[in-house]
Amino acid sequence: TCVMGTCRDRLGQMSLPCNHTETLCNGTCTDIMFKNTSCGNCTNVCTGPFYTDCCSGRCVSLEEDENHCGSCWNVCSGKDAYCWRGTCRCPSWQVLCNNTCFEDFKTDHENCGSCGNICEADEVCCDGLCANLSTDARNCHYCGWTCNEWSVCVNNHCIDLKYDNNNCATLGFACGPGEQCCDGSCTDLLSNESHCGHCWTSCDWDQTCCDGQCYDNWPVNRHCPRDNGDGG
Repeated sequence: TCVMGTCRDRLGQMSLPCNHTETLCNGTCTDIMFKNTSCGNCTNVCTGPFYTDCCSGRCVSLEEDENHCGSCWNVCSGKDAYCWRGTCRCPSWQVLCNNTCFEDFKTDHENCGSCGNICEADEVCCDGLCANLSTDARNCHYCGWTCNEWSVCVNNHCIDLKYDNNNCATLGFACGPGEQCCDGSCTDLLSNESHCGHCWTSCDWDQTCCDGQCYDNWPVNRHCPRDNGDGG
């Protein structure tokens, strides 16, 4: 029935003016999803001492509800999180970050080392530090896998610049044929007295390195004809 320009039902209450989020309660359009005096339906009143607030048509306590802490749908996350006086809290051994409880910030990609510190897409959180496992010498391929002090991490592998023939002292610098990288220098192990046959195998002061072995110079070194000048 139309009464004074307003549609009303047979009891005289307005019947059509409410939008899709409201319900007509006693002639008044009411949001029954969030109104404390009409929660879920027109007659349900949220009363104390605990469930005094209305969230999504259900009476809750904004002081203690973990899904509605302080406000509707403010959720306290994590198995140990709880709501106290409208604030998300954590046990003493955990830390609260964005309403979520963490035992630490050592491995969380979104909170690495501190709340809100987000690692890059190609990084992981290693002991509270963002690390690229492909290039980080302190976390090469795995968190905590550390290259030695002379090495660099390249493509998940530690490369020792002191002894790698293909990367001697510098990445990409390769030793020539017959040479070995020793202490960052390309060395001929057949004739080097400091690295005779092997890196750091040194000859005595009165010896000569020939074909990778140390030989005495006295009385006559017959093993190194090129040094003795006798032609063999």
